[in-house]
Amino acid sequence: METFQDREQLDISPGSYVRAARNHWLPAALTFFAVLAIATLMSLRLEPTYKASAELLFRISRTPALTGLGEGSEDLDTLVNNQNPLVTETRIISSQPLLEEVIDILSLTNEEGSLLNPNALSQNLTVEVLPGADVVQVSYESRDPEQAAAVVNTVTDVYIQGNFESSLAQATKARELIDQQLPQSEADVQRADEALRRFKEENNVVLLDSQAQSMVALMQDLDQQILTTRAALQEAISRSSQLRSGLSLTPQEAIIVSDLSQATGVQGALLRLQEVQQQLAVDRGFYTDNSPTVENLRNQEDNLSQLLREEVDAIVPSGKTPLSSRHLQVSNQRQTMIASLIDAEIERLSLDQRLAVLSDAREAYNRQADALPFLEQQQEKLASELLVARQGYESLLQKRQDLRIAENQASGSVVVLEPAVVPQNPLSVRRFLVIAMGVLVGALLATTVIFLLELNDSVYARRSSDLSN
Repeated sequence: METFQDREQLDISPGSYVRAARNHWLPAALTFFAVLAIATLMSLRLEPTYKASAELLFRISRTPALTGLGEGSEDLDTLVNNQNPLVTETRIISSQPLLEEVIDILSLTNEEGSLLNPNALSQNLTVEVLPGADVVQVSYESRDPEQAAAVVNTVTDVYIQGNFESSLAQATKARELIDQQLPQSEADVQRADEALRRFKEENNVVLLDSQAQSMVALMQDLDQQILTTRAALQEAISRSSQLRSGLSLTPQEAIIVSDLSQATGVQGALLRLQEVQQQLAVDRGFYTDNSPTVENLRNQEDNLSQLLREEVDAIVPSGKTPLSSRHLQVSNQRQTMIASLIDAEIERLSLDQRLAVLSDAREAYNRQADALPFLEQQQEKLASELLVARQGYESLLQKRQDLRIAENQASGSVVVLEPAVVPQNPLSVRRFLVIAMGVLVGALLATTVIFLLELNDSVYARRSSDLSN
């Protein structure tokens, strides 16, 4: 029962708390102002802290767009959709390798004199993206204002230099890769060009389309010549056949007869033989066969016959059938017919040979015409391979030129929008924070003092009441 009453006495209503505060305001006020005084003294003893800031502007370089080369090489992009690429850049700026380089450049040390740890440097370094702009703010807090500005400017310089070197390295690496591919690409062009040239030489190809048109015209002309030659040949054969029938001689025999009729030796021997034979016929009418005159004429006849045979044998090829004496001397009419037969035979042989040549040429053109589709296919294939090789080679040359220009244009994608300057005024946030904490702690302790004193009074009053009873 006492316990329940004690708990009722401990429960303080707002009115009771105001009354208790009135009763014990002096100890509570002393406690509050004592704590506040301690907090104020501590804030005054805090060393001043300075903050330096710089701003980096990220933009796309307009130089490639103005030159028309290397477009898009400076674009910022991310692998994750809907992700701000500047967030990645803030991580790079605050990365440990970059901070280590800054520490080495500035020779930052700790209280013990050794190089500062990157983690310790990153605790006072703030890198954040400013809302609504492609700007990143880099801030650093330090007790030394010059050090704060130096750290911020060094961080931005190291990052910009790394960004520039990265952009340059990408272009250089791509160009070196293309430089390695160019000799092979050039060799492919030369090999394809040599294959096409060798194909044209081996197949006597210049322009297949023009050659095909010319070939069609030539074949049509050959066909017309073959028809004309065949008609002329048939005419020559018919005329030769009629002349052979009229002369009862073959063309070879007609040539021999013509030669014999025109041979002076044969005709002279024949004429003298005919004169001797005529004289012998006359003398046989006056003399006997045993008379010296007849004997002399017969000897002359034999000698002239022998001479005639020798003259004939000199003209007539060996193995040919001997011709009768009537073929040794022909009339002018037969001589004309023989000449016509020889001309007809010569014309027939000439036309026959011409027809054979034309037919062979026509057959050769037929074979070439049949091979044209295959040649066209092969040429198109080789020409296509050459075109692809040349386009690849020219593309590599253009890319190498673009990359060389990109190397010369390399400027990175970030510039210093506002460098850090040495701060003149220290930060007051920490001092206000310590005082505010003092006010809060003082109020809490004052309330605790009021509660304890009121509790003590209640207990003392209850004991006094018990003793009086």
